[in-house]
Amino acid sequence: MRLFCLLLALLVIGRIIPAAAEPRVALVIGNNAYTRLAGLANPVADASQLAQTLGKSGFEVISCDGKRPGCFDLTHDGLETAISQLKAKSADADLAFMFYGGHGME
Repeated sequence: MRLFCLLLALLVIGRIIPAAAEPRVALVIGNNAYTRLAGLANPVADASQLAQTLGKSGFEVISCDGKRPGCFDLTHDGLETAISQLKAKSADADLAFMFYGGHGME
């Protein structure tokens, strides 16, 4: 299922990429670590790969740590901050893209 979702996301991106010149922004989140739920093994790796692919395809990928594209193992406050960044950056963008990998709740 994980592979299917990643392939589907890449297929969708592949269909939008030819529209190149317009400003595009992406928020890519991968959460492996949780305090009350079992941790996961794949979301950070999936999100990291997708963030790199989007960056190479002309998207401005939001970076939460300022070192690498994407946002990983966010707290609730970190998630809210990342979403606020997406909202601010997408105001002038022609396309905004968001990916979340992890548990849907904790």
